[in-house]
Amino acid sequence: MWAGLAITVVVLIAAAGYLTTVAPKGTTTLTSSISSSTTSTGSLETTVSSTTTSSSSNAGVVDVSIVEGAIGNQSSSGYAPSTIEVVIGVNNTVIWTNNDGTVHTVTCIYPPAGAQGFNSGPLSPRATFTYTFTVSGTYVYNCQFHSWMSATIIVKS
Repeated sequence: MWAGLAITVVVLIAAAGYLTTVAPKGTTTLTSSISSSTTSTGSLETTVSSTTTSSSSNAGVVDVSIVEGAIGNQSSSGYAPSTIEVVIGVNNTVIWTNNDGTVHTVTCIYPPAGAQGFNSGPLSPRATFTYTFTVSGTYVYNCQFHSWMSATIIVKS
């Protein structure tokens, strides 16, 4: 039934500050969970649930949002997701979209050894910035205008 179908298994942790593994667009995403419990009669009860979604555009692209209200919430990173992991040759292109009502930047402040940083320049509301990662390592970036806005990208080869 599933022969020839490329399936990417993705585990998403939807909490701020936790690592999010992002499946590239153009793939099928299968999320599953299995739980077991013992009933009052002593028998084992197992529950299996799964969700399958599919996307067909922008294969290999990961979207990051500069969130609405970022300028007014200094306890938030301002970027969603705030930490992502991408793989060179799979989903190593990232597109940031400024969904806030003010100008922001996407500026790499700590590139890994051997990599160059990146800088979007000022991004007006609804503007986008695209960058393709070619060197593995951890990249920390922020907004030059609002230094509390900071996020991380982990690039694997």
